[in-house]
Amino acid sequence: MKRLILLTLTLMTVLVACAPRPEDKLIEIHLPNDGNLCRYPDLATVQATLDSVVSMGFNAIVVDIKPPVGYTYYESDLIPNVRHAKTYPNHEKTDFDMAAAFLEEGRKRHLKVTLSSAMLSMGAWPLEVDGPAYTVPEFGAMTCVEYLPGGLRDIKDSREHGIFAFLNPALPEVRELMVAHVKEVCGKYHPDGFMMDYCRFNNYHSDFSEASRQAFEAYIGEPVEDFPACIYTYPGDNEWEIVPGKYYRRWMEWRATLIRDLIADCAKAVKEVSPKTDVVVWTASWWPWIQGNGQNWGSTTTSWIAEHRDEFDFTTPDYEKTGFADLLDIYELGAYLPMAYGKDDPDSMEYAVIRGKALNNGVCTFVGSVGTEANLSEAFELMYRETAGISFFALDACFKDPSLYGVLRDAVANAKAAARQDRTGK
Repeated sequence: MKRLILLTLTLMTVLVACAPRPEDKLIEIHLPNDGNLCRYPDLATVQATLDSVVSMGFNAIVVDIKPPVGYTYYESDLIPNVRHAKTYPNHEKTDFDMAAAFLEEGRKRHLKVTLSSAMLSMGAWPLEVDGPAYTVPEFGAMTCVEYLPGGLRDIKDSREHGIFAFLNPALPEVRELMVAHVKEVCGKYHPDGFMMDYCRFNNYHSDFSEASRQAFEAYIGEPVEDFPACIYTYPGDNEWEIVPGKYYRRWMEWRATLIRDLIADCAKAVKEVSPKTDVVVWTASWWPWIQGNGQNWGSTTTSWIAEHRDEFDFTTPDYEKTGFADLLDIYELGAYLPMAYGKDDPDSMEYAVIRGKALNNGVCTFVGSVGTEANLSEAFELMYRETAGISFFALDACFKDPSLYGVLRDAVANAKAAARQDRTGK
């Protein structure tokens, strides 16, 4: 009996020693590139950036290697490099590999390094109407078609705020390109994580191409008439006011299924070429509204959707099956909201986390992502306590307001101190 008790205590000691301590949680910061130029053009800049990241207390970074403009910040055989951008100086090729430098220097500093891609976005009109969708005919032929009060329009022709030149994920050639892109990045760099950003539709206005109509008909097993009015109609000129049609719910289910299937294919591709690389997806936290993007970031096992089904005009009895959290290693909840606390307030991060956990149902690591919208000390403390870590977007904020370096340093320290106090009472 004594031997059994001793063995049990030993095993308990080992398990406690191996369990992640609160201080070991992810504390991550995003390092975006906006497509104008390379913000990290040489090794010295990378080193200085990482030193500042470490000094603030972060232990992980997300490096943008393909922003929404679509050009890559690495040498790709698939997608044009950023040196081809209209705003890029000289358009000359250099030998400096930004992604490799961040990986090597980041690991020297014991940072987890995730590479991020704005997957389906291939162009941005505010940046001189630029990007592969505008400059490469092959990509331009794969963009989405929007359905608006005025009729159908190629998304490349939009000049509205927040509209990017998205590729249509209903096209087999687009899905093949995305899988190849993922394999290229992860096979070349073997990062600690690969983040699929912009793996979605721009909004519910797309895609209404003939290819999508045919794919939808195959999905539901019957032809549709009066397309796209059978999906929804506009009662007036307001593009955000619609009247759902006969097939609206099935259409929303189909779009979410497309995105889930694309993420499944890309997640499989990551593990094929780099088994130790985490599959990561970030989305906005406001689940009821991003259905227009085709993103159901919940789990297929959640009961939350069934419990709230009558509250939404887009859910079908099978909508849970479109959830993609089960495919991920890490999900990041983008709770960019004006206040940290308020369990019953939809405008609070706390509310977003409670709903997010219910939708995720514990199927993957759940991390809270915040911006500068709310009090950072409160936001960091909340996310550090209630989720598997903190992801801050983005380092750009410090460039615009240098005082944030100190604010972030204090926010990280305070979050850790609060966690220690919760654990030890000291």
